[in-house]
Amino acid sequence: AALHRLLVEPHLVAAVEQIFEAPARIYYGMLAIVPALGGQGLPWHQDNQYDYVSGRALNAFIALCDITPDKAILWVAPGSHLKGVVESSAAAGEHHQAAAPANGMPLPTMKKGDVCLFDRTTLHHSKQNHTGEHRYAYAAQYQDANARSVALGGKKDPKKMLVSELRAI
Repeated sequence: AALHRLLVEPHLVAAVEQIFEAPARIYYGMLAIVPALGGQGLPWHQDNQYDYVSGRALNAFIALCDITPDKAILWVAPGSHLKGVVESSAAAGEHHQAAAPANGMPLPTMKKGDVCLFDRTTLHHSKQNHTGEHRYAYAAQYQDANARSVALGGKKDPKKMLVSELRAI
């Protein structure tokens, strides 16, 4: 529960809502671990390839430890969100995989507490963790209060709470 409080962290939410120019709904949050000594990150993908959100949606990648290039740093493809959802493939139970972009670039070393915000349709991935320590990050995702779920026929997802509603619990 303490870790998931990052979803309502005032500075993070303020940044997200400034970008949206609207209240944010919480899409979800999860711990993103890449094991030490060869653990693999995920292939190039967009999070909107899994569950399509129509409208603005953002990811926040939060370093829970220092993350260096040899410790499965996050890579992004600047501007890839402008292409919308791209073609991907996935075998049953596996992660979606998109073609590697020509402009993929690693983030600089992230210190514990650093945050990278990016659009849900931004291509991103992480490589192998070559260090002797696990890589810990938190992935928080938000959508604009007016975003819609394609799976629900273009309706708002009633399971996605406004940040203010979660703070009230």
